[in-house]
Amino acid sequence: MSNNSYINQEFPPLVNLCLMEEGQDFKGFEPADWGAFLDLARSHGLSPLVYHNMGKTKLWDKSNCPKEIRESLKMDFIYNFRRTELQRRELINITKALAAASIPVIPYKGCFLSQLIYGDPYLRMSSDIDIIIPRKDTKKAWKIMTEKMEYKGVIPSNGFVDVNKTNEYHFVVKKHPTANNQPLHLLEVHWELVRSYNPIKIPIKKVWESVTPIPLWGITLYQPSRPIHFLMLAIHAIDDNWPLKNLIDLAVFHSSLSLCEREAVKKEAKLWGIYTLLEETLAKIMSLKTSIPYLEGSLTSKREYGIHILKRTTKHMDTWRDRLRYITQTLTKPSFRDYDILPGKIKSRALATLIRPYRLFKEWWKNP
Repeated sequence: MSNNSYINQEFPPLVNLCLMEEGQDFKGFEPADWGAFLDLARSHGLSPLVYHNMGKTKLWDKSNCPKEIRESLKMDFIYNFRRTELQRRELINITKALAAASIPVIPYKGCFLSQLIYGDPYLRMSSDIDIIIPRKDTKKAWKIMTEKMEYKGVIPSNGFVDVNKTNEYHFVVKKHPTANNQPLHLLEVHWELVRSYNPIKIPIKKVWESVTPIPLWGITLYQPSRPIHFLMLAIHAIDDNWPLKNLIDLAVFHSSLSLCEREAVKKEAKLWGIYTLLEETLAKIMSLKTSIPYLEGSLTSKREYGIHILKRTTKHMDTWRDRLRYITQTLTKPSFRDYDILPGKIKSRALATLIRPYRLFKEWWKNP
């Protein structure tokens, strides 16, 4: 079966299952090839949601769905349940450690997002834990993670660098499992959603002004207003080049917004200068069931690196002046990876700036 046929046949039942509403029956969308359907669901991290939703339909009957497919989906769900539960507990531990140092935490993805939009923390697959903290608390949070919670730096890997000397919007740390049956914990600690010179922006101050403390799982988490949270997820999807899982999340989230909240989304997008990007997001959501061209390339696309991301991001800019400014800042504002190349503990910003274009072009050359 060709790649296009694979998508054309199995994409509609997959999307319809994931977007199925309460009480809706799944008729007329049976997969043509159950094996290909399962592969597609797995490749996009959607098999736990498929398992949950399919169990509510007649498709789950033995006469409709092969036994081996049902067993595979069940095993995917159980695996994700166990991994997500460990991530949920780790999020609780992280939040408690940061709260003890008076650092508030916004968890905007992962099991928290799954709880928010699906009413169940175990329906989304997530490879890491993402949180947002205030910029002023980054150094303190790094020390807590690396000294008290036994995390090790990934980005940066050679010790903390003042975030004001970089173009970074997050640092990444990891904790190796203490037992064979436990996963590696990867934690992304954000103080912004995108790099400072990225043309797609959400004013982080506005995010913090909108938060509400939410008691959940025995801790206090901070949740942005629903319209702002939706825009945060939309920008994340755009920046990652429209992953299907993210679009499913956005579609489900958007359907839960009231008319007043939807108007608030549009109002905020206009204030932030991203209304065109919001329209693009809504168009993607509304055409999920019928439009698939964007998906065809994503099944075979490689991971994007510096120069590739630069080329894609400039498409969002209207003038050559904006594009030139963005390219210049990309090539001259160092990141944690640039500082990591420098030997010793004293990190020179000037040297990191000189290294940056060399490193970006090297990544592009290795991953054309």
